[in-house]
Parts: sequence; C-alpha cells; structure tokens
Amino acid sequence: MAFEPKNNTFSLFKNDYHKEGDNKPAYKGTGMFMGEKKDVAAWLKQTPDGKTYMSCKISDPYVSDKEKQTAQPQSAAEDDFDVPF
Repeated sequence: MAFEPKNNTFSLFKNDYHKEGDNKPAYKGTGMFMGEKKDVAAWLKQTPDGKTYMSCKISDPYVSDKEKQTAQPQSAAEDDFDVPF
C-alpha cells in the first residue's frame, strides 16, 4: 500500500541525487493540498548573516512527455467513425 498524505500535509525526504552547488532540491516529497496531490521540494540556503533556512516550492505532480502524449485525447477528426446515415 502506498503512502497517502492527509489533506494539507506533506512529507519531505532527503534527495539522494542532490550535490552541493547544483540546482536539484536537497529534499523532495509529496503532499495533499485542498484535496489535490502536489510535489514538494526544498533547497537549503543561507541568509547573509549565515543562518540556514529552507526555500520550498509546491508544484503540480511531474508528468513525463511520454505520459503527456498517451494521456492526450484523440480529436474527433482522428477517430474513424462509422456514421449510420
């Protein structure tokens, strides 16, 4: 059974592919906001006086180009309709 977050909550996990200095988030996860699944990411940053903080982003779930192509509905012009009249 996959983990399902409660509404208006999220979980973050350490990103194993993050390296210092790159643009990948240090932490990634998923959440449920207003009944919709969202991706969550956090980057570790520092203020000018040296305090560490997390800069976070909430976005729609990632969909690959391949998934986008298969999810696109066909238009009526692409379908072969047999019109009975």
